[in-house]
Amino acid sequence: MQATIENIQSIINQTLQLNKIRAVNPVRECLEMDKKIAEWIDEVKLIYPASQLEFRLGNLYKLDADCGVAYQIFFNLISNAVKYAKDTEQDYLAIYSEKTSKGIVYYLEDNGIGIPDEDLDVVFKAHERARNALTAQGSGIGLSLVKELMERLDGNVNLTSKLGKGTIIRL
Repeated sequence: MQATIENIQSIINQTLQLNKIRAVNPVRECLEMDKKIAEWIDEVKLIYPASQLEFRLGNLYKLDADCGVAYQIFFNLISNAVKYAKDTEQDYLAIYSEKTSKGIVYYLEDNGIGIPDEDLDVVFKAHERARNALTAQGSGIGLSLVKELMERLDGNVNLTSKLGKGTIIRL
């Protein structure tokens, strides 16, 4: 019962956040991502204090983006990596970026539980979750929110994953 209440509360909170972001035009500013990502990781650690996930930070280029939008994107993805880790001492999330001809690409690469091939096409839809993620607390809104926010920033998100091996997300 408590888990159901928490799931409903999470859905309501994420829906409110999404509606708030939709109502405001993004205000772009230069974000020092090394500092921002470190802050967001610390925040996720407060929510999941038992996590053994190792964070490996590489080159993190500055971004010209709305801070609130960037927070929502990265916080959701970092939280997912923690939530869907295998709970071993070898768990990691690597976050790094590179410059390309189209702009800056951010990578979030983990060695978590991965996503089954048959679920890869649904995980970006609202209220949809991979079959192997149903035991973890969540609402299925996070990745759809990430996709929508990336599109608002004129960017995109794509994901590759292997069941039992991990996931790589490109922003």
